[in-house]
Amino acid sequence: MKRFLLLALLALSLARPAAAATIARELAAKGFALVSKHYTVRSRDLDYRDGDLVSSLSLAASQGEYEPVTLTVIAGRDLRGVKIAVGGMNGPRRASVPGTAFEIRSQVAQTTGSGQAEVARQLLYPASRPQDMKKDTNVRFWLTVKVPHEVPPGVYTGAVSVVGEGINVEIPISLRVHAFSHGKLPGRHAVMIGTPDQPIYYRDCAEHGMTAICSGADGAVKLDENGDVYLPDLEKKLKMAQDVGLGQIFIAYANFVHTSKVKNSNHILEFHDYVHPARIMKAAMTYRDKALSLGLPEIIWYIFDEPGRGDKLQLGPLRNRICREVYEQVSQIPGVRTFLTMGHEEAEEFGKAFSIHCWGGAPIPEFVELSRKSGAEVWRYSNGISMGTDPLYSRFAMGFFPWRCGYDGSTSWTY
Repeated sequence: MKRFLLLALLALSLARPAAAATIARELAAKGFALVSKHYTVRSRDLDYRDGDLVSSLSLAASQGEYEPVTLTVIAGRDLRGVKIAVGGMNGPRRASVPGTAFEIRSQVAQTTGSGQAEVARQLLYPASRPQDMKKDTNVRFWLTVKVPHEVPPGVYTGAVSVVGEGINVEIPISLRVHAFSHGKLPGRHAVMIGTPDQPIYYRDCAEHGMTAICSGADGAVKLDENGDVYLPDLEKKLKMAQDVGLGQIFIAYANFVHTSKVKNSNHILEFHDYVHPARIMKAAMTYRDKALSLGLPEIIWYIFDEPGRGDKLQLGPLRNRICREVYEQVSQIPGVRTFLTMGHEEAEEFGKAFSIHCWGGAPIPEFVELSRKSGAEVWRYSNGISMGTDPLYSRFAMGFFPWRCGYDGSTSWTY
């Protein structure tokens, strides 16, 4: 009887399936683990579980579209020379998507489970070189494909290689290409640059569907050798916009005088009627002509920011009055257009003085009609839609939503 029980227990142990893979077992056995979460999960919310272990990767996109997938390497020991690459992908009718269609970037290595600064975790850097990783850190790699316009629809398959000292893994990857192309949504789509302006940021915006840039332009007016007005900071940014194909418009947030928000409201006291209006008008006329002669983007002047009436220091009414006076003067210059983030008070009182009414949030139909009667374009903006929010929501807020509502353009704070 005892012998029979021993044989039965042995048979059960042999028939028992292998223990399910866990992150802890992977780290103990291999010294690393590969996990993935959807790219809409923000870095600060990442909490990898055993179910996130990777056996394959998949993504879907339309022709000409960008689409990312993420892969995170968790280090159970010091890892040297970690590098990720995507090979060519084969699809229907001998079609293929080259590995060069994928751009690979990574986030700064972070201590697993730590509360490292959110900004550092969200920056994406080119991952063209091998990386060294310390034990108990993880690096999230972003594999972003730009689907060629000419590839036929269908499923394409290939492999992602993860190599390094003691690492040589291939992960199957599949890409479904849909049988349609998004094309370009009508309207203009701008992004406000809140980071230091560099060509790489402008290029990134152009490649992801933006048609305009809204950027701070230092209002320090200088004179060139001919005695003509020029703004060095603005000229530099106009050239960057032109070089990357942001050739429609450039919204110049011209800091001739600081007038936004209660915390900065004291700056309105630096405004001088005998200096600033003339300076602004001269700059507007000069760059109207310069943009036309050099083929630069049209400059739309964003002179004031939200000149609301009320604040505790009673400077709101002063801001509002000066804003109105300056916009009315600039509106008299032929060929010069202006932009203002505003509410219904500004639209009602001096809406004809600026060309683009940029409403916060989603203007109701009555407000849209108010802007239309002034002969203005209707834009809308949101704060924070590109700062840590779900990318799918950002796409909706910047693309389909303003198009469906019939707005002429949209912008967001901030890049």
